Amino acid sequence: MRRKEKEITELSEIEAILARAEILHLAMCDGERPYVLPLNFGYRTGRLYLHSARAGKKIAILRANPLVSFAASVDVARLVPSDTSDACKYGMRFKSVVGAGRATISETLEEIAAGLDVLMSRYGDHNFEYKEEILNKTALITIEIESMTGKRGDVV
Repeated sequence: MRRKEKEITELSEIEAILARAEILHLAMCDGERPYVLPLNFGYRTGRLYLHSARAGKKIAILRANPLVSFAASVDVARLVPSDTSDACKYGMRFKSVVGAGRATISETLEEIAAGLDVLMSRYGDHNFEYKEEILNKTALITIEIESMTGKRGDVV
């Protein structure tokens, strides 16, 4: 990262950003074109968990090429104004995480339910139940994170 004063390297701070982020943008390689989707997600110990239908464009792309990148942000679009008219003196407050990894697709009911538990734990501390008919239609995408870094935009 060019501006080292903006870099976040502490894993606990990076994980705190992921815990607060509502949406993860997942970038995939669709042949020679990038394909990006905003998704809800779960995170636990170096892995991201996403759910999907068992068939569709996202699953087809990941089966062809499991390499992905991702980004998540919090505190976005908080302008840091300047008392001058110099546009370069303005800034933006935010925190973000970007990373890369490898996706695997699980289709066993046990793995899907376990991954959904991680995803759903973001929204409450219930013991969630999943109907077998729904699990049979669901795929779980697990991203093994290979690299991840954070950035803060609160330094102008």
